Amino acid sequence: MANNSNAQESASSVRYGKGVFLGHDCTHVDARKRTLALESAGVELKGFFFRREKNNADYQPEWDNVELGITADNNYAKRVPALLKGLKILVDHKQDLRSAKFIMARNFDMMFIGMLAKVLTGSKAKLIYDVPDIQEFFFGKGLKGKVFRGLEKIILNQISLLVVTSPGFIRGYFEKYQNYNGKHFVWENKLLSEQMGDMPTPEQMNAHRVKPEEGVSPWVVCWHGTLRCPASMKILADTAKAMGSKVKFYLRGKQTIYPELFEQTFSGIENVEFGGEYRTPDDLEEIYGSAHFNWCADYFDPEGNSPLLLPNRVYQGGALGVVPLTISGQESANYVAQHNLGYVLPEASSEALIAFLKSADWDEYLAARDRNYQARDTLFLEDASDLRQLLNAIDAS
Repeated sequence: MANNSNAQESASSVRYGKGVFLGHDCTHVDARKRTLALESAGVELKGFFFRREKNNADYQPEWDNVELGITADNNYAKRVPALLKGLKILVDHKQDLRSAKFIMARNFDMMFIGMLAKVLTGSKAKLIYDVPDIQEFFFGKGLKGKVFRGLEKIILNQISLLVVTSPGFIRGYFEKYQNYNGKHFVWENKLLSEQMGDMPTPEQMNAHRVKPEEGVSPWVVCWHGTLRCPASMKILADTAKAMGSKVKFYLRGKQTIYPELFEQTFSGIENVEFGGEYRTPDDLEEIYGSAHFNWCADYFDPEGNSPLLLPNRVYQGGALGVVPLTISGQESANYVAQHNLGYVLPEASSEALIAFLKSADWDEYLAARDRNYQARDTLFLEDASDLRQLLNAIDAS
């Protein structure tokens, strides 16, 4: 893989002006990627971030950052007092908001206080609503869902641009539930070239992978990232039990939401290995190195967010030549089929996965792997041209 330094230099050499970025957790890997991307595009960025104590408690942001305090995870009632304190800190930094060309906020609650701070400080900055995913209750038919959609509707009427990580969010939620027809931009979860540096070559990655041979070496399927989907846990566990030494599942990441279920589901299954958490980008070659296939399905919220998202693992695995496995009806399957990157299973079941693995052909796998390598620069890595498109969309909004 060639060095991406030329793209980086062309991005950082163009000065854009000042911008403000509001985030819910400065320790989150995607928050770090977003801020570094904006800075690499020439934005003079000022960050205002909360912190969540569950991870990386000692981490200090690499960007110019103002800490807004500690917030609770998955609990808006506990979060409101912290948000109000954060709003006061934002207002106290009114000069930063007034001098910014845009205020970009990640997630609903951050955008709400960003909108209020703009009014209270008299800032003329454009409001940019950055939506990485959509929480389950926004799809709800009850009072809670209606209240939160109503509050979000206020935001949507004030913003200049809606930024999403997947086109599925526009079609499946913002148009369908919010009747939103304003300007939007799809900022995918690509790997940031500047952050990745010199990536391993296909030859280096392929050296880790062994051709499956019965009784000697199995097909290796990886599942990395946020490991919270009970349906995926069951499918992979049942497949591992049924196929034995013919397949190995290698799991890395965070056991969130259902850690006990995760442990119970995979306990005692010899051909399932869990290697703990990992760091991006440092550990990507290690965790994807031996894998042939990449489990990219998600059924954590099957009636809402899950069918609409394009998860990080699609881009991480694809860039390193791991062939994606997806499920028909999900946005990830549309993406994989559109670009001919991998395989779309007909349903979310162990039977479908077992049938695929039993019929998997080595030559077909090699061809799919090569297509992923060939798409590395265009589909999986974010460079100066991607970021310039984002800034152009902000300017045009």
